Amino acid sequence: MRRARTAKKDDIAKEKEQISLDDVACEKCGGADHPEWILLCDSCDKGWHASCLRPAIMLIPEGDWFCPPCEHVSTYWTKFKFTL
Repeated sequence: MRRARTAKKDDIAKEKEQISLDDVACEKCGGADHPEWILLCDSCDKGWHASCLRPAIMLIPEGDWFCPPCEHVSTYWTKFKFTL
């Protein structure tokens, strides 16, 4: 059986975690509205609305997703390795 003090700390920790997940803002527009459409980059963990990307993404992709800046760096290094 949990003591009230322990249960309260657990509830506070869960609430803080939920707040931090909901407060992810889009790097492009700065908005945190429509969090279900914010994609998190698997490299830098920054958020982007699917509609703020160019071209816009209409379906949430499965698997890893990388934001435009991280994708650019990855593409650059891939091309750089092949030119050496």
